[in-house]
Amino acid sequence: REYTEAAEELGLIDLSDVEVVSYFEECEEVMDKVEGAREEWLVVATGNQGEPGAQMDKIASQTYPFKFREGDHVIFSSQVIPTPLTQANRYSLEKKMKSQGVRLYKDVHTSGHAKKEDHRDFIQMLDPSNIVPSHGTIQKLGSYVELAREEGYTLEEDVFISENGRTIEIN
Repeated sequence: REYTEAAEELGLIDLSDVEVVSYFEECEEVMDKVEGAREEWLVVATGNQGEPGAQMDKIASQTYPFKFREGDHVIFSSQVIPTPLTQANRYSLEKKMKSQGVRLYKDVHTSGHAKKEDHRDFIQMLDPSNIVPSHGTIQKLGSYVELAREEGYTLEEDVFISENGRTIEIN
């Protein structure tokens, strides 16, 4: 909620005709409204990994006023996190939905992580004096250094790889 409210305050989005709810009672109330006028709603719900107790699980388990109907469409805009528990949870969720005749669209995914050319655009836009890539394997950090080189930066002059215990002095 904080993020959507901040985006609205900045004029980035208009949610004047959108109901954003978080708490169980609010969700239950809204889902009751949705059930009464299904054609007027697009539901965006938590639980794409099949987490027990999340919104998608509650809908699929028929514990909400809103129930799936045959022919309903569910878009999973995520990929399943490859752990045995998560895979089992997601399988269970999908099985419940399919048994109700729901049409599933899986792996419709936009990553929260920028791709190489997005990083290039970012470097060109900001034109930083120094670059210190962080958070990733040495291979990923090395790839970022290579991208920085392509943009005219030089390793150990204005692009640095950090590691635990290393002090980097930036002028």
